[in-house]
Amino acid sequence: MMPTMASTERAVIASPSDADAFRFSDEELVRSPAVLSGFATNVHGWGMRSYAQHIEELGQTLKVPSMVQSFACVLVQRYMMLESVSGLESSETLATAAFFLACKAQETPKRLKEVVTESLRLRLQNDKLLPDLFPSDSRGQCLYDLILASSESGAASPLASPSDGDFFVPPHVFRNERDAVLNLEEAILRAVSFCLHIEMPYKPFMELVTRFVPDETKKVFVQVGWSFINDSYKTWVHMKYDEKSIAIAAFMLTRLFLSQGSPGSEAQNSPSVSLEFEELENKQVMDAAFMMLELYDDSSKQAWI
Repeated sequence: MMPTMASTERAVIASPSDADAFRFSDEELVRSPAVLSGFATNVHGWGMRSYAQHIEELGQTLKVPSMVQSFACVLVQRYMMLESVSGLESSETLATAAFFLACKAQETPKRLKEVVTESLRLRLQNDKLLPDLFPSDSRGQCLYDLILASSESGAASPLASPSDGDFFVPPHVFRNERDAVLNLEEAILRAVSFCLHIEMPYKPFMELVTRFVPDETKKVFVQVGWSFINDSYKTWVHMKYDEKSIAIAAFMLTRLFLSQGSPGSEAQNSPSVSLEFEELENKQVMDAAFMMLELYDDSSKQAWI
């Protein structure tokens, strides 16, 4: 069953220059159609992880750049800020649809069959359920059919990579998932008013690195900062703050991480970073940083702040 186009108090008709159309207040974040339909109680992190994880695993297996994966996460978030997810049978299907659309929008297209097949394999692998323990809904039946078909086909493993030729998807299972992905891809496009212009914090972060980080420490600084930005897409910070604020927040967190060491560990001898950018640290940036830190436990946050 596909979700219907839910009405919202905030009408969004976005254009490439209207980035604020997809910025939401705290009240809007906690009262979005997705949250009101039971999606998540903690909108600052935990609810988005399952979507982001599936997108990340798809990207790694299909060799898609991290920026494309991040693009897909934003599409999922924008959709859920505007539409109810009560009719979704699988969060992974929405993640797959966003991933497929992001690949096309970012000019790294992947074949639909390849994306759908890999998505099904990952779902089967991650659930790790015995057939007799599957739920009686359509998702459980889909996974059951996959295991049954793989066993009957004599495949070495129903979890093998599609490239190995050992993962067999029954035609009716593939058609059902393919149609669901295509329908959700269209639903995402309609929800965001066909606006696929998404600014990302990677470029402004690199500009800060070029300006403030010594050449001899840039490599490690970029690696750590890039990880912070990638992880930020598992939170809702991109629905509240602009890409520059998030880039500065990632810069701050990276500097703290390298100056104090890993969370919960003793400080390491890391090269210092220029403090000339202190004037950029304002309440908005600090709030963005704390939203990003929601991914980590309290002891980790105390070690940094």
